[in-house]
Amino acid sequence: MVSILANGNAHCCGCTYPMPIIGNCFETPLKDLWNKAEHLRLMKAHCSDMRESIPECARCFSVYQHNLSEDNIDEYMEEILKRL
Repeated sequence: MVSILANGNAHCCGCTYPMPIIGNCFETPLKDLWNKAEHLRLMKAHCSDMRESIPECARCFSVYQHNLSEDNIDEYMEEILKRL
């Protein structure tokens, strides 16, 4: 997911902790931000169970609090990583 603040800053999640900024959609098209190497690195880290390697994500527990069972994609991680 991506969250965009009123100032155009795009963040790679919706948690309330300091989120990694992947860019600004007033300066770069959202599609380009989504496919940006930094965002891909962050997604791959999460899919590889390496979110602790991202300082902002290591302290965040939103991933556990806002996860609905129908949103669980754990069994598809290998396929997702191949597509990334």
